[in-house]
Amino acid sequence: MVLHHQLSSRKRPAINHPFAPPKIPKPKTTPTPTPTTTTTPTTTNEVDQSQRLQNDVAEATAIDKMVSLLADAGCTLFHPSGPPCLPSNPHNFRRHLHRLFSSSSNASLRSAFLSGFSFYVQSSQNLHRVLLPSNRDGLGPATYESLVRHLLLVPPIQLDLQNMLLEKLPEYFDINPEYSGRSSSLDEDVARLIVNHFRWLDFLVDSYAFTNKLMQVLSICPLHLKKEIIGSLPEIIGDQNNKTLVDSLEKMLQEDSAIIVSVLDSLSNLNLDDQLQEQVVTISLSCIRTIDAEHMPYLLRFLFLSATPTNVRRIISQIREQLKFVGVSSSSTVQHRKLKGKSTLGNTNASILDALRSSLRFKNMLCQEILKELKCIERIRDHKVIDIWLLMLIYMNGESLQKSVEKIFKKKIIEGCIHEAMVDQCIGGNMELVQDYFPSFLSLSEYLLACKEEKARDFGIHMYSILFEEFVDTYSRQEILGALVTHVGSGISFEVTSALDTMVLLVSKYAHELVPLSSHINGVLDYLEGFSVENLHKVYEVFSNLAISARSSANFFGSSIANELLMIVRKQNTVSSLILNCLFYATPPTGQVTSPDLKYKKMGLIGTLKIVSCLVDANISTCPGPSQPMEWVFGSNMWHSYSVESMPQQANSAEALELLKTSLDSCKQFPIPLILFYDELVTMLDCRTVQPAIVDWIGKHVGEFESMFLSDLEGGQLSVKDLHCGLEGELMMNLDGDISPICLNILPLVSSSLQSSSNLQILPANFVLLSTIERLANQGSLGGIDALLGCPLHLPSSKSGWDLVEGLGDFVLFLDCLL
Repeated sequence: MVLHHQLSSRKRPAINHPFAPPKIPKPKTTPTPTPTTTTTPTTTNEVDQSQRLQNDVAEATAIDKMVSLLADAGCTLFHPSGPPCLPSNPHNFRRHLHRLFSSSSNASLRSAFLSGFSFYVQSSQNLHRVLLPSNRDGLGPATYESLVRHLLLVPPIQLDLQNMLLEKLPEYFDINPEYSGRSSSLDEDVARLIVNHFRWLDFLVDSYAFTNKLMQVLSICPLHLKKEIIGSLPEIIGDQNNKTLVDSLEKMLQEDSAIIVSVLDSLSNLNLDDQLQEQVVTISLSCIRTIDAEHMPYLLRFLFLSATPTNVRRIISQIREQLKFVGVSSSSTVQHRKLKGKSTLGNTNASILDALRSSLRFKNMLCQEILKELKCIERIRDHKVIDIWLLMLIYMNGESLQKSVEKIFKKKIIEGCIHEAMVDQCIGGNMELVQDYFPSFLSLSEYLLACKEEKARDFGIHMYSILFEEFVDTYSRQEILGALVTHVGSGISFEVTSALDTMVLLVSKYAHELVPLSSHINGVLDYLEGFSVENLHKVYEVFSNLAISARSSANFFGSSIANELLMIVRKQNTVSSLILNCLFYATPPTGQVTSPDLKYKKMGLIGTLKIVSCLVDANISTCPGPSQPMEWVFGSNMWHSYSVESMPQQANSAEALELLKTSLDSCKQFPIPLILFYDELVTMLDCRTVQPAIVDWIGKHVGEFESMFLSDLEGGQLSVKDLHCGLEGELMMNLDGDISPICLNILPLVSSSLQSSSNLQILPANFVLLSTIERLANQGSLGGIDALLGCPLHLPSSKSGWDLVEGLGDFVLFLDCLL
């Protein structure tokens, strides 16, 4: 045959090669029928057989013609060792075919070549061969471009070959290396090989027709192939027909949002004009609500990269309104996430934050516009959790915008736009997510706690609390406590008060967890002398609760808080020695309680009563650990032992009573400390559920009120009317009239000795304590002292000269306090 004759001159010696010999369609030959003189009708089968024979002959002829044309150009199609063999100069090969097919006189040759090539690639094996890299002159490895690649660079036949290959794609849709378990190598995947041949062509003869055909095939491609083609569109089509491309991608994106990443990748590599760019931004914004969360970081990066001064506000506004991010619906959800650990949702949220953070870092315009956008929002309901994250991300970008972020954050808090629940959603249950942003949250908390506005400080307290709750590692908690101590040392009253409030809150929730970290708050003791009475209460509340918590541990006597605080107290000689000596070493109270200096005595009394309130609180358990069967407590100048079962009540009551007695003995001769002692008792009884033994002791002490301040009446009159310093007395303000059995004997206290004058000073505080005990004993009723409530007052007679009364100032003070 002519075909074999033409190939003989380019035949190479046969070598062993993994490729199977190419399949060459052969015409089917049948014996020539012997002519007969009898004419019979042609049957249907004979017609079909004849037609197939003609088609086979035509197909073989077309293939032979195609092979002949390639051979004339220097290409050996049927190379036994593998893919076709190309000439050493492929440019001459393409130039020869270009000149051959461009001539109008050779139009039939072009048609015959395309027809033959179409017949040839009907075999998947042949198609695979012409798509694989070729070698030159049959020598060396196949490392050069394939035959199809060179044919696509021949202008007269490019579009026809492109259409031919695109029409072959659906035959290989069912091959997905990702799920079939087969190798995902490019050489093994015919569909990917075809697509790869369209990339980076030197030119496109008819880009419009090719784009339309490609979009048609793309719409029916399986997802894995669709993603690959879409991602390669800029390399396949370039910047031609961008309008058609954008419209087609928008339509496909509406049908399947799973291709969003490939679409964004493709669009970001296209050189679009302003109008098309705005269309792309609109398309992307419409996908925020519909795409999967795992794709959101790619979408956000694309949007922020596409931001311009004209569209940046629209992009920010849409992201704020539509992005659902880092939200916790309930406390049970938080607990579930804590137990579950790092989840897919947490990974997704972290990726979203990283996308936002990187975009804001490299595009300062976005930071400025976000701050402007947040400033313009006035309605409370329009503020979202994402706003807090945006502010925190901008806050991390550098010092240039930190002041602006702090002012906006404070303004929104004061206006009620940002509330505590929003911070809980940001931080609660999201420790791993917030870990990288902990320093920024802590820094913002420090700023808020130092603000003059009370609402801002309250918000700062809550932020400290949620950070301490969420970050359980030692380093983070040390940083939090260190920041609070710094606030205490600032000397600014409202800042000190808020910092101590935070410590009290933390100790009330996490006392046992704070005991090992107590060394990081000991610095507060350095500032005791400058504290107000209110703040002294808070300081002793903190250390008393810590001490009580330390007692309950098995290694009570070796507790580090005891050793460290003892060293500080000995250096500073502060009233906190009461806490150490009484709670840790069970020694009698000394120091500031017995100090003649009123300032230190006041500090000692407050500390002592705060210790007592913690010891006798029926709601606080201080039972020792199981490894400590016996506890020793100092009381009444001797050591007592208590079993584990009776230790909580007996030991605490014994210690508390010893402290109360010592404090009372040290204050009896000084009215102001005694008044403070009574006031502290009232506060303790109002705020705590006190053990009955302590209530009984206080009630017994209050029972002395009658002998000190009351006198009996007979028929509503004094039985004996004595003069006091020459002044006659008179009963006044008698609400009960003649039936009153007693009176409050004021005149003798004012006009007698200095001791009586002191008694008069303590009368209001003693009366308040008495009424408090009465309410506790009678479920809020004052029926037990109703005679005292309406009794008259024994005062100087109105006929006397009140200006001459000694101690009138004390009397007036008493009336003011009583009223």
